[in-house]
Amino acid sequence: MLCFFVSLTSQPPTANLLPTSDFHPCAPSLTAYVLATEAGLAAGAKGDSAARPQRLATQSTLVCPESANWDGLYPSPTAHQLFHSQDSPNYTGSADSKGLAGAADSAVSHSAPTLTGALRKCRKQKAYNPLKFCTYKNSAAILFRICTSGKAWMWPFQTLPPLFLLFALTLLSPLVLSAQVKYKVIIDQDAAGPGGTDMQAILALVNSPKTDVLGITVLTGDAWRDEEVQHTLRLMEIIGRTDIPVVPGAAFPLVNSKEYIAKWETLYGKIAYQGAWNFAHAGQSVHGPYEVPPMPEGAPTTKPLNEDAAHFMVRMVRQYPHDVTIYAAGPMTDLALAIAIDPHFPELAKELIVMGGSINPVTDDPEFALSPTHEFNFWMDPEASHTVLHAKWPRLVLTTVDISVKTRMEKSLIDQIGKSQTPCAQYVAKYAEPNILWDELAAVAWLDPSIITKSQKLYIDVEIDHGASYGNTHAWKPGDQPGLGEILADVQVDLDKQKFYKEYVDLLSRPTPPPSHAAAKSN
Repeated sequence: MLCFFVSLTSQPPTANLLPTSDFHPCAPSLTAYVLATEAGLAAGAKGDSAARPQRLATQSTLVCPESANWDGLYPSPTAHQLFHSQDSPNYTGSADSKGLAGAADSAVSHSAPTLTGALRKCRKQKAYNPLKFCTYKNSAAILFRICTSGKAWMWPFQTLPPLFLLFALTLLSPLVLSAQVKYKVIIDQDAAGPGGTDMQAILALVNSPKTDVLGITVLTGDAWRDEEVQHTLRLMEIIGRTDIPVVPGAAFPLVNSKEYIAKWETLYGKIAYQGAWNFAHAGQSVHGPYEVPPMPEGAPTTKPLNEDAAHFMVRMVRQYPHDVTIYAAGPMTDLALAIAIDPHFPELAKELIVMGGSINPVTDDPEFALSPTHEFNFWMDPEASHTVLHAKWPRLVLTTVDISVKTRMEKSLIDQIGKSQTPCAQYVAKYAEPNILWDELAAVAWLDPSIITKSQKLYIDVEIDHGASYGNTHAWKPGDQPGLGEILADVQVDLDKQKFYKEYVDLLSRPTPPPSHAAAKSN
């Protein structure tokens, strides 16, 4: 029986899509040249620049190790130069007009037999079987697999008519895209634990089949950083995801401090909740930044990544430009430091999802009833928040206090989650407490934006004058903003609460996805 599969993914066919044990390291690149050549020949304009195919995606990350056997592999000098134009022995970079696009143009002037022969030589050198013939164009990877009697073999690309391919992709792409696309995300979190809004938001994101969590960056917020790192490492052990890097972030704000706020309070009054500075879990006492109290869930045996959060985030967006979502549900210090290291960091990210800010919440919670524009995440490091809210993010989404206070982790939700016997669900059932679902709403609404039934466009900033409103949230409708570099944010206003609760319970009840091949290989 003959079977033909066509699938699409938003990622280029690098190691995370095509196991290197089955492929020569450059096979995905060679097939890109084959595609370019076939398109040129089909147009009847071999070597004619006017008929060259559309340039390949310019934001794809390629890896080709120096140790590969290059002899006779490349169809053109341009292709060889693409991978050897950098000083590093293992070059990872984004293709540009002088890279992959130039290689594709050069490939059009070469015959299909030359390219196909090179690909076959690549196959012989690595003896991969079954053969998955892969290529990508315009940021989409197209996998062709022809199989008969359980054996895979190569169907020459030129035998597949372009119109047939177009028909197949048009027919099948919506279904396959929805099934295969995974969203790369960095979780930047003040991870107090065990249990609670911080950890439960992490679990929702890690447990989603839609996500590829690149790392969890941890900074001081609800608790001190060092203690939070230990809780996060232990959580990843419990759910079996130690492949996800836990990365230490900022221990202190840029300017603000516990000592400064103590003086500030003598002038302007008390701040009820100050996170690590004045709050401790039941049975514990407020402690210093480098103390780690006994952990109810047990101490971890794994170690954090030997890299700071800011450099890690910059490295990830450079490695996957315009493809990484930053989910930030703690103070903004790590993000501000990343911006200081690399001013292009915000624009290289895909989007920024933030739990932070307070505009005019309807609540009798004493923390907000008399101070409606005060919110902890923005307040703890006002200078960092101000920096982040003036950076050029392609998209900024805010889950504020205003919408968060409409939710609550009632005991009934905890009981529903506890019916599942997965390690994740049992962790939540053991350590969760009734509270507002602050960070969880931001996380789940990112995974399914249809949960949000109303939002509005607003310019947001944070007060950095050290007077009575230090750290408070400012908001303006378009046209009313000061025009000092503020950016427009999608501010969530209302939600389908029952839908949110259902999806939240489902996420924390389901089995945790196992590590992907790529994640296990890279970490």
